[in-house]
Amino acid sequence: MSDSTSIKLRDGLKERIASIAEDDRRSANWIMNEAIEKYIDQREKRAALRRELEERHQQYVAEGRLHLTQDEVVGWMKERRQDPSAPMPKLHK
Repeated sequence: MSDSTSIKLRDGLKERIASIAEDDRRSANWIMNEAIEKYIDQREKRAALRRELEERHQQYVAEGRLHLTQDEVVGWMKERRQDPSAPMPKLHK
């Protein structure tokens, strides 16, 4: 079952959709549905990843794991350009 809706397309978008539809031998409706579905899938995956990363970060903080900051790693990499045996900075909470 499908629902109908109406949207206002930005200038030039209707022509672009029609061109793709013609090239793919599909209807403009099919092209728009595919594009919207892929966009929604992408956003849902991004939201799920963001939630997972937030949960992992909270767990990481709660456990007090040792780490280096990005600035510390960048500084160490710069040191290693001059001295490949430069020791890694000490990990901290």
